[in-house]
Amino acid sequence: MRIRSARNSTKPFGTLDTPGQGETISGTYLNWGWAMTPKPGFIATDGLGVWVGVDGVNFAHPVYGLNRSDIAASFPGYINSTTGVGYYLLDTTRFANGLHNLGWLIYDNLNRGDGIGSRFIDIQNTATTGGDPEAALQAERACHLRAARQRRPVAAAAAYPAFRRGYDPEAGLTPIRQAGEGLFEAIELQELDRLEIHLPGGSQWTAAMRVGDELRPLPIGSTFDAEGGIFYWQLGPVFLGEYQLEFHAAEGGALCVLARVGAKAN
Repeated sequence: MRIRSARNSTKPFGTLDTPGQGETISGTYLNWGWAMTPKPGFIATDGLGVWVGVDGVNFAHPVYGLNRSDIAASFPGYINSTTGVGYYLLDTTRFANGLHNLGWLIYDNLNRGDGIGSRFIDIQNTATTGGDPEAALQAERACHLRAARQRRPVAAAAAYPAFRRGYDPEAGLTPIRQAGEGLFEAIELQELDRLEIHLPGGSQWTAAMRVGDELRPLPIGSTFDAEGGIFYWQLGPVFLGEYQLEFHAAEGGALCVLARVGAKAN
């Protein structure tokens, strides 16, 4: 983020210093970043207002509250000017090899939230440093997803399926209006946006993306919580166009939701 645009921000802002966009990483990786928020707000230095997320699921807090001379000099006068830097030791062996989306989600004491540093990473572990998750790692991932469900606010009156867009920690769910048999109105998004889709309870769901006549894996940067019936997607840069998401119930029937992604507004 350019310093000028950051200084005009009304929400938390910052970036990740490491890894770089598209960088190949493996093993345990030191993920550095920094975050500020406009006065009179501040970001707690215990790191509890900062979440590390992979593929749209926020699962850990970094060490936060460190000083770095270049950041302090670039952003004088902020409450976090000298405490705005943090790091997280990312264990990449907890994720399958391939492309993922990594980012931090920042909340300040005024309950303002925004995502920073969204970027693709290419995890490539060998047999000695890890690999695709085994049963124990899948179970650990399931625990993260259950914890994520417990943290989210839920709008009691929302019909299902429903969605939540963006980073507002208090946002409720918006029903997705039906547009035909099994079809629903498009959800409008911007690149670097974040999306959750919540499916009706009482069913076992699977998820895929339709491209023409084929069902393919879900978009890069997304996670499907089959147990909870929740789809998460942290969009990366230059993810533009239409994405046809299909959710299939074990007892039959499908829900088809179109996500339409436009360019990020200035």
